Amino acid sequence: SRHYNAIGRHPTLRPSTPDHQSTTYDKLRLEKTFRNTDFPNHWGTWARAKGDGVPLPTPPDSREAQALMRQAEAASTEPGKQSGEQSRTSRIRSFANFVSSHAHQLAQFPDQTLPTGFNHAADGPVVEQAGTLLDSRSTSWLRRAPRPPAPPEQPVCRRTLAGHTDRVTAVALTPDGHTAVSAGGDHTLRVWDVATGECVRTLAGHTDQVTAVALTPDGHTAVSASFDKTLRVWDVATGVCLRTLAGHTHWVWAMALTPDGHTALSASWDKTLRVWDVASGKLLRTLAGHEDAVEAVALTPDGHTVVSASHDNTLRVWDVATGSQVAVYALESAGLSIVAALNNRIVAGTRSGQLHFLTLLNYP
Repeated sequence: SRHYNAIGRHPTLRPSTPDHQSTTYDKLRLEKTFRNTDFPNHWGTWARAKGDGVPLPTPPDSREAQALMRQAEAASTEPGKQSGEQSRTSRIRSFANFVSSHAHQLAQFPDQTLPTGFNHAADGPVVEQAGTLLDSRSTSWLRRAPRPPAPPEQPVCRRTLAGHTDRVTAVALTPDGHTAVSAGGDHTLRVWDVATGECVRTLAGHTDQVTAVALTPDGHTAVSASFDKTLRVWDVATGVCLRTLAGHTHWVWAMALTPDGHTALSASWDKTLRVWDVASGKLLRTLAGHEDAVEAVALTPDGHTVVSASHDNTLRVWDVATGSQVAVYALESAGLSIVAALNNRIVAGTRSGQLHFLTLLNYP
C-alpha cells in the first residue's frame, strides 16, 4: 500500500510503513542540521542511512574535522583563506534562507525535507546537496522536471530589537536607515540603532497606548499619536518631548506627516481629522464629515490631498489646504480600516479582508 501526502496541489508518494521514531528523529535532525556549521555533511550521513534502511547512527562528532579545517585555513594564504570563508558563509546563508522560506512545510512534512529542498529551493548549494542525496536513496520521491523558477527567498532575521513590554504598534525609519523609532502599547516610544539592535533611548510621556509614529524628512523629529487623545512632538536625538498637540476628544488611531514634515494630520474616534502645525503645535483646521470613528489616514506624495477611512463605511478625500471634502466612496458594510494613496490612486482595506482599488478623477 502507499500513502499520499498533499504538499500544495501535488501528491507525494512515500512508503506506507509508519515510523514514528524516525519521524521524531527527522525533526531533531533538521533542527540540528541548520544549527551546525557542517550541516551538509551531517545531513548526507543521516539521509543516506535512512534511505538505505539501516539503523540511524548517532550524529557524528565534528570537532576533529573542524579542528583540521581550522588548521588548513591557518596554513593557507590570506587571499585563499578569505575566499574559503566567503564560500562557506555563502553556503550557510543559502541553507538558512531555505529553512526560513520553507519552515512551515519542513515542520509539517519532515520526511519530505530532501524533495522540498530539490523542488522548491533556489538554484544553488541546497538544490545540489538535495539532488545528490536523493540519488543515493532507495525510497520513492517525486522530482519536478523541469524545475520551475524558485519563489523569492524570505529575508533572514538579522537581529531582534527587544525592550517594549507590550505589543509594538508602529515603527518608522530615518531616511538614512540607521535609526528606527517604534511605538508600543506600553505607552512609550523607543529609539533603536539598526546596525547593533541597541535601544538608544526611551521616549516617555504618553499616558496610554501609542498608536502611530512618523519622522520628519531630516530624521531629527518624531511625531506620535496615542489613545491618550494627544499627539506629541519629540527630539529624536535627546528624547525630549518638544510639544503636545491636544484637541481630540477620543482616541487618536492614526497620523501622517506631509512630505516636508511641517504639517501633521491625525485621525480619531471622535469622528474627525485634525490638521496641525508641527513647529508651533497649533491646530490649523478640523475636517468634519465622518459619522463614526476614523481609523486610518494617508497623504498623497505631494502632501496636498489626504484620504481617510472610517467605521461609517466611507472613504473620504480632503483638500489639506482648505479642509474641504473632495470626494466620498461608500460601502454597504464592512468598515474601512486602512488606506494608502499614491497621487490619484488609492487602496483601501476593509475589516472583512477586502481591498478596494480606486482612482480619483477630475481633481488636479
